[in-house]
Amino acid sequence: MDTDSTKNTHLENVNKENLQARLWFDKGCEESDKENFVEAIAYYDKALQIKLDYDEVWPRRGYALHK
Repeated sequence: MDTDSTKNTHLENVNKENLQARLWFDKGCEESDKENFVEAIAYYDKALQIKLDYDEVWPRRGYALHK
């Protein structure tokens, strides 16, 4: 297999995962802004399932848990 092709495929997968995580994070933020904290936590959890080291999610999730 071509090394450049493998690298490109890997980067495409990483970018797709990052985008998916961002979409779940954004949905969580929308729900949190509407004070739907249970729903927000569920969306934040989906983002973290994709990208555990998503630093923006953790404080927002903590805030939602606190509420």
